[in-house]
Amino acid sequence: MKPGPITSAMAELAVSVKREDVSDDAIDLLARAYVDSLGCGLVGSAQPDSEIARGWVESLGGNEEAMLIGGHGTRAPAALAALANGTTMHALDYDDFVLRRMMHPSVVYVPLTIALAERIGASGEEAVMAFVAGLETAARIARAIIPEHYARGWHSTATIGGLGAAAAASRLLGLDAEGVAQAVAIAASSAAGLRDNFGTMVKPLHAGNAAFHGIAAAELASRGFTASRSILDGDRSYIDVYRNSDATLSPADFALDGALEIETSGITFKRYTCCGAIHAALDATLQLRAERRLTPDRVKSMRCAVHPRAPEILIHHTASTPEQGRFCVEYSLAVAIADGDAGVPQYTEERLEDAVVQDLARRIDVYVDEALAMNEGAATAISNSVVTVETVDGDVFERRVEPHLPMSWAEIERKFRSNASTVMNAEAAEHALELARSISSLGDVHELAHAFSCST
Repeated sequence: MKPGPITSAMAELAVSVKREDVSDDAIDLLARAYVDSLGCGLVGSAQPDSEIARGWVESLGGNEEAMLIGGHGTRAPAALAALANGTTMHALDYDDFVLRRMMHPSVVYVPLTIALAERIGASGEEAVMAFVAGLETAARIARAIIPEHYARGWHSTATIGGLGAAAAASRLLGLDAEGVAQAVAIAASSAAGLRDNFGTMVKPLHAGNAAFHGIAAAELASRGFTASRSILDGDRSYIDVYRNSDATLSPADFALDGALEIETSGITFKRYTCCGAIHAALDATLQLRAERRLTPDRVKSMRCAVHPRAPEILIHHTASTPEQGRFCVEYSLAVAIADGDAGVPQYTEERLEDAVVQDLARRIDVYVDEALAMNEGAATAISNSVVTVETVDGDVFERRVEPHLPMSWAEIERKFRSNASTVMNAEAAEHALELARSISSLGDVHELAHAFSCST
């Protein structure tokens, strides 16, 4: 029996998308994604959740197929390396995301494509095109079921990203459309990830799990493991189970006759080490801080208006751990007023214990403003914010900003160098940066992988 028409169209897209279908601007954007996410992996490699995941993978042993970021030369089976490295890249929530589709792409597809390409000796361009196949698969599924799927409590990076991961891994392994359909169906039964775990170590594990299950599904399919041939079609299909409305998906949703998702939805990069739904509020706060020379002792109170969907994500209103702080508007704005930044140093146990910061956090009121514009849909406006500051002198200042100011190559490189400096010297960092930036032209990814293992 042939795959259902939607499943078949999805699989055909994954195997047929070619380099000439992807614009040069999109290839440049993907290079930024590799640079940025690998840099996030370097700085994230010393985080407790990263060390635990990497330590567990190392304890299992097995074939030494792929590098572990921050593992000082240690290697692991490709699927397990992708699990550890995906967790590491997402540990600080500093990595990129697709705002319209409410998912983090690179912390799934970068660790997967590098680990698997290293194992089979694939080129950088082959790895990048596998990323494209994975993102196109996941984003087009997300287009049909987001934001309802997310609102129910699912974390789409894990639940939808895992299906894209299976498509990406299948592409690298050279599976045909039938193999892709089987791999995605296998991965669909591992699609899980609950947003109640936001603000814990499990949140970054979602990315690692998606990458792991994507490789596992493709490997099983390549060996003849079978699954449903209609995983995206009909009753009890993935779409039927994971939706909560009349969301529909059709073969036309996977057509290659229009712009790719990588071009229409794009990838957004982060300036701050916290959930993206806080970034606009941080932009507004830091602008007011600079213009009005605000300090914690000058601030009587603050109010922060957020979009109606933001509370679904920002589930913590006080923070006692760095993980909670990354999902807490009150703490994030308070530490930004105190330090003038919301980077890696601001989300540490030491900073959380600062009485001045915590006192200011208690004077910040976060409320929902139903009037905040939806723009192009609920998923695009979750970061819209209005920040109002009342000073002890009685002055009131207000600032509204749109979500996520774009980051230039220069800014991404500065972020990378800062992240890399935590684990390697400047010369090694520049070498790693150059390799990651030129990912699509590399004949083999082994040198790139070695540069990020921190073994030199």
